[in-house]
Formats: sequence, C-alpha cells, structure tokens
Amino acid sequence: MILKTADCSITMIENAPPGLQKIAANLEVDCNRYLPIVISGIEGNIFNSNLDMYPWSELLPQTREGKTASSSDDSYYGYLTWVGKPVCRQHQPQLGKFGYVVDAYPRPDCLDVPMLLAIDRQADKVLCEKIASGEQRDFSMGCLVQYVRCSFCGKKSASGPNEFCEHLSRNRGTWLHCKEGMEHNASAINGDYVRVGEVCYGIRGQEMSAVHKGAFASSKTLEVLQEKSASASVVVPTAVKLAVQTLTDFISSSCDYR
Repeated sequence: MILKTADCSITMIENAPPGLQKIAANLEVDCNRYLPIVISGIEGNIFNSNLDMYPWSELLPQTREGKTASSSDDSYYGYLTWVGKPVCRQHQPQLGKFGYVVDAYPRPDCLDVPMLLAIDRQADKVLCEKIASGEQRDFSMGCLVQYVRCSFCGKKSASGPNEFCEHLSRNRGTWLHCKEGMEHNASAINGDYVRVGEVCYGIRGQEMSAVHKGAFASSKTLEVLQEKSASASVVVPTAVKLAVQTLTDFISSSCDYR
C-alpha cells in the first residue's frame, strides 16, 4: 500500500447533502462538545498539487473480492472508508486526535465528495476557534492506495518510486505529446498532450487533517455550522438534522463554490 495525502476545505454541517439525512437522523451529537463542519473532501478525475489523481470510479464504494461492502473490511474501498476515521493535525495521528469523520456523500455532477466532520472542542479548543473565525480553512485527507499507474503509459507501481516508469521518474508534472500505443489516462489529456502524474487505485481513507495548505485548490472551509438549537448544553439531534439539511442544500446547489 502507498500512503497519499490531498487537501480539502471546510463548510458547515448545515450544508449537508441528501444522503447524509438518513444517517444524521439517527445521530446524537453533543454540539456543546463537538463543532460540526463540512469540508469539500476529495475531488475525482483531476490532479492535485501533489500530482496525484483519484479516478471517480475508484472513489465510489466497491469491494474487489466480491464480499459484502463494509467500511471496516480490508477488501472495501472508496469514499466511505473515511467514515469513522480520526481528525488530526498535519497528518500526524501520533500528536493526537481532535475529532472524527461523521459521514461522506458524493456529488457526481461535481465529481467531489463533501465530508461531515465533528471537531472535539475539548481536545483542541484553539482549532475550533480558528475554524469558527475562518482563520483555519485548509484540511487534507490521508489515504492508502493499493497501487498507482502512470497517466502517460499506464505502468503499474505498488511500492512507490522504485517501480516508477521513466515518465514518472523524469517528467512528473510536465505535459508530453500523445504517443500511439501508450495507455494515456483520459482525464490527463488536454488536446494532443498528456500531463504526467500518478493515478491512484484501491483507495482506503485513513484520516483527515487540519493543515497549513492543502493539495486541492478547492480544499477550503466552505462554511461553519450555525447552531440552530436554543441551548447547546444538551445532545441535539435536531441541530444535526438542521445542519445536514443545510449540507443537503449545498449538495443540490451549483458546483462553482470554489
């Protein structure tokens, strides 16, 4: 497996997508302890600043061994593997965990996956204050991938740079002229040229992190959840439902929030 990271951005739970409503209706989140936010998550079919691409088909829930889908099963891949994973700082879980991923929901029209996070106010009061004030906007996802392919020739690598083809070794990030016989990745082509980078397969989410700057240009805080409950001193399923309804509005809206 190969470790990968990519950046995302924040919005508030109130902007939740329709798919989160069913789960959120059964959630009890202590809004006095947790700050619920929605991040832009991960984008498909586009290179991030690390020159990694995550095919949209690979982000959708799937199991390669034909087993029943389960986010805790090692044979399961896709965006749902982030659900339940911790929120960290700078991709360093050893420094502490400051919340968790509550849920995620794909937007096929935008080719991205907004995610609902719960940030623990008790674990990191300063982080919550920075998120609420807008000072902390960048988040980044961490994942493991089974293998990558070169976007230019399609060569497979499961262990990293030691298996890279000449294109990834020498021309990563550049545009090479299309060449007959090569397995060009369709999403990397622009006219007669192909951008050289890694296309990731077998994606398993590991964590979400607050970072100084993310790998995806769209990885910014979209909105912070405005609590609708008159009292935040109790467990408020209703506040979560309202937050998720807002995310629903966000998901059904246009994709030009970037």
